[in-house]
Amino acid sequence: MAYKVLIVDDEEIVCRGLAKFVKWQEYGFSVEGIAYSVDEALALMERTAMDVVFMDIRMPGKTGLDMLQIIQKSYPGVKSVILSGFSEFSYAREAIRYGAVDYLNKPVNLKEVEELLERLGKDFMEERRAQEVRNNRIEGLLLSAVKGYSRLEQEKYQLPVLEWWHGLSMELLSRELSEEEIIEKKKLLRAKIMAIVPDAYLLDCNVYELFAIIPCKNEAEADHFVDILEQTCQVGLEWSCGISKFKHGIGALREAYEESGKALRYHRASEKRGMIWYKK
Repeated sequence: MAYKVLIVDDEEIVCRGLAKFVKWQEYGFSVEGIAYSVDEALALMERTAMDVVFMDIRMPGKTGLDMLQIIQKSYPGVKSVILSGFSEFSYAREAIRYGAVDYLNKPVNLKEVEELLERLGKDFMEERRAQEVRNNRIEGLLLSAVKGYSRLEQEKYQLPVLEWWHGLSMELLSRELSEEEIIEKKKLLRAKIMAIVPDAYLLDCNVYELFAIIPCKNEAEADHFVDILEQTCQVGLEWSCGISKFKHGIGALREAYEESGKALRYHRASEKRGMIWYKK
């Protein structure tokens, strides 16, 4: 999967030249948008999740420094690269203070861009590995609480703050699958759920079962999630699914797991299709 790049400059020749002549794909990047003003760029970012923004520091209206501050506040995961003339070095230093990862002098040297892309690619990989380690640690702690082995202190273990959420138990119906097939089906289900609810947590409870923590602001949002899940995840054909009552806080993990498990067992016994909600 390529990292998504947005180029922002009021000079069309700069945007088109960067987009056309840099070997983006060779370094794992793809230009997903071009904008000629900060407002146009921000509108694009609302529609498409970008990974890197290359931006001119001096533009009519809002400047690159203005955009940097907005990105730092609203899109903290996005890496920003400033494009500046030699006479604007003081601006470039200020841009670094506002969170830019680097700056390039104009006219831009394509080789320097590609060297920067190589560094950014390595940074992304290191961040991904570190995030995987953190996620594995968090998932291990959450699973321990779900199974009733421990009680969690959110602040002590720096765990996510769970406001309102549902617990979702999912079990593969077939017992004739190989280990490789089970792993692949779980991986596919994880990907589909994360695409629907990016801030969900999925725990590997046993060979055939996954338990998901699904954050929801209200019951209507939960119903919408269930509708999409039933349409995309072969509920009733490949997977049996049960969902808990609405929960609040990290202390309800064990209770949600037990409720969704009871709904799951009812699902199996009744041979009904679709999602089964715990109602007691």
